[in-house]
Amino acid sequence: MHQDDCVKDQVLQLLSKGIKRKHFKKIPQDESEWTHLLNVWLRRNTMNQDVKERDIYRWLSVDGFDGFEAKHLKLYLSAILDQKCIRQEYRLHIKAVRAMYRWFESQPQVSSLTGTDSGCVVFLTLLQLYVNKLEMMEDEITLQVHLAKRSAEGFLYRNANYYKDVRNVTEALLKELGNIYVQELQGKDWTSVANEQLRRLMKSKN
Repeated sequence: MHQDDCVKDQVLQLLSKGIKRKHFKKIPQDESEWTHLLNVWLRRNTMNQDVKERDIYRWLSVDGFDGFEAKHLKLYLSAILDQKCIRQEYRLHIKAVRAMYRWFESQPQVSSLTGTDSGCVVFLTLLQLYVNKLEMMEDEITLQVHLAKRSAEGFLYRNANYYKDVRNVTEALLKELGNIYVQELQGKDWTSVANEQLRRLMKSKN
């Protein structure tokens, strides 16, 4: 099975889990059917706007630059459904983001984070990595990065009142998670990815 098809198959298995066979008669043929399936799944797996499962974030490779809440997942689903035009460096990025989500499973202090909180942590990690990678940034981008970081940190701080593992998200932990991303890129230059991701952040905020 081709890797892209394998990913779609994994997403399908996840989204269809718990659906009775009579209600799930065929593989979704277009994006609207996939989106409907995702919405049904979210209704069953979201609590107070938090997506409980982390697997959906891993398979959709949610990096946070299009958002990391339940309402944003359909944007990542669109990318997964049409991967033919994805450049090699972005395929490496997607692979590296999935490795970041797998990393949570091996860390007892944060392994119980919800999918949404994990997505927020991944986003904060990548944001810091990209800022460190790019020595010179336009003032507008610098400001937007600062605001995005404050917003994400505020999100985690609010959730720390409900999920004690959020309190274990430290600078050292973010650095360790960032190392996972860099290792997965296999020594490839990811400057262009960092630039484009920050531009993407600007676009999503406008």
